Amino acid sequence: MHLHFDHAGGNTVRGGDGRLGPTFPRARYVVQRGEYEYARSANERTAASYFAHNYEPLVESGQLELLDGEMEIVPGVHLLHTPGHTPHHQSVLLEDGSERLCFLGDVIPTQWHLPLAWIMGYDVEPLVTLESKRRLLMRALEEEWTLMFEHDAHVAWGRVAHDGRSYRLASEDE
Repeated sequence: MHLHFDHAGGNTVRGGDGRLGPTFPRARYVVQRGEYEYARSANERTAASYFAHNYEPLVESGQLELLDGEMEIVPGVHLLHTPGHTPHHQSVLLEDGSERLCFLGDVIPTQWHLPLAWIMGYDVEPLVTLESKRRLLMRALEEEWTLMFEHDAHVAWGRVAHDGRSYRLASEDE
């Protein structure tokens, strides 16, 4: 996804010696190189969202893998470039046969953000978010993806529908 505290905050844990280390010592932590560089050079607008203690111990342990662009990191797990919330935000698409599940992260945090114009005030590049959403939702509709809404308190996942004007959560019979 990205390195904001609400997504990366569980990456590290304090050990018995008081030092921070990876929560999962055998895991790969995968992020876009640009996101890591952006986090390390935060400005007044973005600094409150990035905490080095959430990701620098992963660099020290050699577990933070910096990637560039869209790719399949293991069979069936694809990283999608979905900038806007941050310039290097990524979403994760899981594939198993004809089934696809997309973990959206903050590009579409809730079902209420499905309409293209509904964009969070936290997004640093809102017009880029709009285009990321347009591209992502067109593909999700065509390929019948299930979408996961990370920040939605009522709906964790669903499929998207389009009525000719706007995107929305599909009903169960659509």
